[in-house]
Amino acid sequence: MKSKKVIGITFLVFTIIVWGITFLATKALLVDFKPMEIMFFRFGLSFVGMFLLYPKIFKWQGWKVELLCLLASIAGITAYQSLENVAILYANGSFVSIIISTASFFTAIFSRIILKNKGIRINYYIGFVISLVGIILISLNGTEKLNIKPLGVFISIVCAVLWGLYSVLVDLIGKYELNLVQTTRRIMLDAFILIVPLFFITGGKFEIARFAKIENVVWIVFLGVLASAICFYTWNYCVSALGTVTTSYGVLVQPIVTIVVGAIWFEEKFTWVSCIGVLLILIGLYIALFIKKKIKEVNECELEVTKND
Repeated sequence: MKSKKVIGITFLVFTIIVWGITFLATKALLVDFKPMEIMFFRFGLSFVGMFLLYPKIFKWQGWKVELLCLLASIAGITAYQSLENVAILYANGSFVSIIISTASFFTAIFSRIILKNKGIRINYYIGFVISLVGIILISLNGTEKLNIKPLGVFISIVCAVLWGLYSVLVDLIGKYELNLVQTTRRIMLDAFILIVPLFFITGGKFEIARFAKIENVVWIVFLGVLASAICFYTWNYCVSALGTVTTSYGVLVQPIVTIVVGAIWFEEKFTWVSCIGVLLILIGLYIALFIKKKIKEVNECELEVTKND
């Protein structure tokens, strides 16, 4: 059990670093590709990669499991990734990453509602309000100084809600103790089946000439193989090894990766008001997710001292 947690933490760090870069990879690809075109090539490649990794067929597991996989594919891939790509059109990758980090709140809330996790206390709501103020600051300041449109902020929040729901659905699927690679691949397949008609409806084109640019090939392979085929598996493993809410803590680190890489590689700019907004979001997340744990540790220490006396 301990080794599984160590592997889970290692996978979580790896996944968050890779996903922190995906916002910037998508931003780079949006120069030559439409949002749904990126989805089509990314998850088509991802499914093929996972099938080659583990070609064993996923047998029918009953309507309940199939429905959970379908819902997970919609929440975590089709809807989430589509909206994330659109959000990046209205804001730079760093800010989209920051706002989506609030997925930790929604993961905890869905965990309470769906998984009957009773760990949510008043500190969650206090932290949420503080983070919401930070998001508003980023939105208002970005409109004038950083070309961040409120629509981009709203879409990013919707993405955070969807990711929170996806994490809980993965937890529910994990309770059936099925092969993790196969279930992740099934979720990927369901998502790709939904993406195909959307690709054509939105006027998607193959235009192979775009792949003559080596950077486009690199980013598509990065998104399809590393960020999807591998990282969706590692994330799902983390959920099973560390728990839904604990795994969601990793999202807190994701904006830091995006900001650092974005500042160095893409020269994304920050203003002092935006920095305050980021700080408020991180403070809010800390209050919501860690204060209760600290209080519990203090109470346990006091109880231990009382027993010794």
